[in-house]
Amino acid sequence: MRKKTGKLLLIIFTVNVWAFGFAQGELEIIGEAEHNYGEVREAFRLKSEFILKNKGNNPLYLLRADASKEIKIHASKKKLDPGDTALLQAFYYPVKKGKFKHHISLITSASSHPAQFFIKGEILNVKSDDKNACYSFRQPRTRIKNEYLTSNNLEPVTTKILPEQKDHEITIVKKDKEKLEIPPEVPRNEFDPRDFKENNLIFLIDVSGSMIDSNKLQWLKLSVNNLIKNVRDIEKISIVTYRDTVRCLAENKNNADTAELYQLIRELNAKGITRGNKAIHFALDLAIRNYLLNGNNQIILATDGKFPFTEKDYEIWKLKTSDKKIVLSVLAFGNDKKAIVNLKEISKKGKGNFIQIETLDLAKSAIFEEVKQRSKR
Repeated sequence: MRKKTGKLLLIIFTVNVWAFGFAQGELEIIGEAEHNYGEVREAFRLKSEFILKNKGNNPLYLLRADASKEIKIHASKKKLDPGDTALLQAFYYPVKKGKFKHHISLITSASSHPAQFFIKGEILNVKSDDKNACYSFRQPRTRIKNEYLTSNNLEPVTTKILPEQKDHEITIVKKDKEKLEIPPEVPRNEFDPRDFKENNLIFLIDVSGSMIDSNKLQWLKLSVNNLIKNVRDIEKISIVTYRDTVRCLAENKNNADTAELYQLIRELNAKGITRGNKAIHFALDLAIRNYLLNGNNQIILATDGKFPFTEKDYEIWKLKTSDKKIVLSVLAFGNDKKAIVNLKEISKKGKGNFIQIETLDLAKSAIFEEVKQRSKR
């Protein structure tokens, strides 16, 4: 009886190898095969993202990823048709502080030799849990590199990527609630639930030094406040700022938190340099985490400068959003011609509107009118 079973298994294995032999595909790694996190002050989990592409003429299959037990993998798909891409996310859960270097072996139908990837860096402090909803992180000292799958045998490879992205060092931004004040002019509420869908809004705000110029930051504050005073209990409002660092100041707030939101906006100040594309991915992760199936899911980027968002970044955007409708609109301050061209292209890729703020009246109404338009039933 055992002999027969053994033969049957051998036949099945042979059929699988035969099938892949005629459908190998050709694996291309978009980006680099090593992710250096640099020095990380505090972390519970670190995430790396890789884009894989099948540049062959036959389907390509992701078979297995071998890595240490501290690394888990999610992939957007297991089969890549010719020309298709897949997003692979490697989640590293450090167990001790200090320097680390791990390698990941990815086995595909494209070759009998696994593709090799590496993650390395130094953890200064390991968190024991990941309960904090909103935090900030510092950019690694080296360039961000796309990373892919991993995990002992690719088991969690799922079709949907629903990251709870907790990247890099984690810091809660605390506010003294006793000092919070609501501005006096609060005529509410122009978002009648019968006419407007609920909103999941992420304000992605440039607070680099150039935003101090003229009235850019002040005009932006007016625009955001005009929206806040109309926030309902069904909304989800998040505020993310960026310059050389990305900070999540608030996540998933509604009209019960308007005092806190006003305070956060009032205290915004600008300094430092701009490093932007990581900020979009961070904001997108928040949008996905708080996604409203029948609502308006929208990132509103407010900036005055060029914003690096490459084709590789756009590929990651498309793979993460998948069948979710998440809009990226841009509020542009200033008249830098190159920046305007760049920001228009970003809003186009994000299927949102491009709004150039040139007058105080436009600044006051811009965000409110944009959200009304997007959330109208």
